[in-house]
Amino acid sequence: MRAPETQSGPSTHKATRRLTNMSDVPIADLAVHHRRRKPPTVAPSPVTLDGLPLMLTIAEAAVVLRVSRTTAYKLADEWRTSGGRSGLPVVKLGRRLVVRRVDLATLVGLPPLA
Repeated sequence: MRAPETQSGPSTHKATRRLTNMSDVPIADLAVHHRRRKPPTVAPSPVTLDGLPLMLTIAEAAVVLRVSRTTAYKLADEWRTSGGRSGLPVVKLGRRLVVRRVDLATLVGLPPLA
């Protein structure tokens, strides 16, 4: 079966139209505009972990540690494969991996009872 033939000749669709003469383009459209990114709004780091639940999801722990969710999962996997020598301490509850608040406090250097 043959593919349907496309219309030959110049397309009138703006996104696919080719320019034959660059003098047809306004100068403002040729300039490269660099957008300055706003610095991310960062919440202050917690001094204590008292307001957090006893068990946090890895995504919640990532927010506290100020790392990406992917990095937190990699650290959790490192913890499991290294036998607890390094990484993010996790506990498996059913099919879920959770981080104990006490372990998170120890990891960030806060008192364990925080």
